[in-house]
Amino acid sequence: MEIADRVRSGYEIFNRRDWDAIARGLPEDFEAIDHVAVDERRARGPYALREITNAAGDSVFADMRMEVIEVDVISNDNRVAHAIVRVRATASGGRSGAPVSGEVTQIWTYEAGVPKRFEQFRTWDEARQAAGLDG
Repeated sequence: MEIADRVRSGYEIFNRRDWDAIARGLPEDFEAIDHVAVDERRARGPYALREITNAAGDSVFADMRMEVIEVDVISNDNRVAHAIVRVRATASGGRSGAPVSGEVTQIWTYEAGVPKRFEQFRTWDEARQAAGLDG
């Protein structure tokens, strides 16, 4: 399965909040970083995405879902690839129930086909610059 297909499939699993299935696909040294949160959040390990999502998303919003809009896979060499993913996040306000939506961009870094790092950014340009590409 190509990286772009793996990424899209991963978001389907995320939207079901099947944390055990997600963790099975992540190594012990996996790192997740959320640059969008007011206080940057970092977590390590197979359940790092759950930790960040609980702290910055699910604790504030109800029914948060992520829809992949665009995936751009850049391979720096045969061992390292970055999947830059534009995502539409939708949810309801936890207290108000008002619908909320917006876009964020996430980078998945793969080494030898294994996901090693996840970073979330406010914009496509920020993410591309972080990956060493033009905006």
